[in-house]
Amino acid sequence: MPDSQGLLNFIDQDTLDRFIQSFSAATGIAVDINDIHGYPIAAFRNYDTFCRTIRSSPHGLERCFRSNAQVGYEAARANAPVIRRCHAGLTLIGAPILIDERYMGSIVCGQFHSQHPEEKDIHEMIAAVGDIVDFPGDLASAFRSVEVISPEKCHAACDLIQLIAGYIAGIIQKAAIQDELNREKLKAVEDAKARIELENALRVAELRGLQSQIRPHFLFNTFNIITRLITLGDTSKALDVTYALSGLLRYHLDQPAELIPLRKEMVHVNNYLLVQCTRFGRRLSVHLDIHDEVLEAPIPPLTVQPLVENACFHGIEPKEGPGNLYIKGRITGSKSVIEISDDGVGIPGEIIKAFAALKQNPEEQGVNRAIGRVGLWNVHRRLQLHFGPEFGLELAALPRGSKVTVTLPAPDAFHRTR
Repeated sequence: MPDSQGLLNFIDQDTLDRFIQSFSAATGIAVDINDIHGYPIAAFRNYDTFCRTIRSSPHGLERCFRSNAQVGYEAARANAPVIRRCHAGLTLIGAPILIDERYMGSIVCGQFHSQHPEEKDIHEMIAAVGDIVDFPGDLASAFRSVEVISPEKCHAACDLIQLIAGYIAGIIQKAAIQDELNREKLKAVEDAKARIELENALRVAELRGLQSQIRPHFLFNTFNIITRLITLGDTSKALDVTYALSGLLRYHLDQPAELIPLRKEMVHVNNYLLVQCTRFGRRLSVHLDIHDEVLEAPIPPLTVQPLVENACFHGIEPKEGPGNLYIKGRITGSKSVIEISDDGVGIPGEIIKAFAALKQNPEEQGVNRAIGRVGLWNVHRRLQLHFGPEFGLELAALPRGSKVTVTLPAPDAFHRTR
């Protein structure tokens, strides 16, 4: 397992920096991602006058790092976000990055008041930092001008950074699991039983990998949506999008069972579509037609959502003008059939051919790479590992757009075989 100094070996620096700026723009709250000692791996740059003044002194900056370290340690001990004051009297929120219960670092939000400062708060601040600034009167004015964040927004930020901390931990854990699986695979080449066990472990690792694969651009776009809604004064819709994003992140990080009812997967899909419909506006219309009995069909988590995401990202988004997304579900004999279709630009013909070829010859790695960008093979393979070779995905081009058909056992047929 990597140590905190090696986190950047597993997380792209530019992605972290963009996350920090997007989060801060959406919430108005500064955020740093720190190692276990409170030193930033990725740091907010646009601090207000008060924090810039404190941090302009080497002693002040070191005290800020110690405050970050302290709130990170306390959050790690609590295994949950905590709200504390920094050395200068501002409010901090800390969430731990934990991997197998080991503390790897923290996400710390700050640069705000949780209530309007009183005179005693001013005196306490000057007493705390008076030795590192030359003009405490000017600092008092800057201290008063720091933004006050409501308790509701503060607790919402707690929930969000806890989910983001778990998301970051998931990325790191996925990389570590994959490294371990690769080593095991080398040892198990000549052992048939070990290969079967490794295949099962790889299936679980693939699911965990999918759980951490929220595209960074989707996060940034969602933060921008929230920022725009707040700017326009539509706080109700901004909260809806925030709750939907929280639900998405939680679903990706909760490590659900290998099989769940389609009903639960559709809650996740609806959260994703709420965000996308807010983003696309009238450019995206969603049409759902899923029979009630299909909602009890067993399905691996993150089966339908990646296909819906492909339709939005590769089909609707490149299209000029409005687009339609259709999700249908029905029982046909002993099978459940789910169709995800759109009237977008369509799946390229080479992708459909590559997918068909790979189904005929799963060992053809060149074909595998050709369709890797849309993740179709991963979903298809997990369905077959769970249910057998007669189940999985079918791709088809439509006169306008494309269709992906998911075939899996009907609920009654599945339970009879168990």
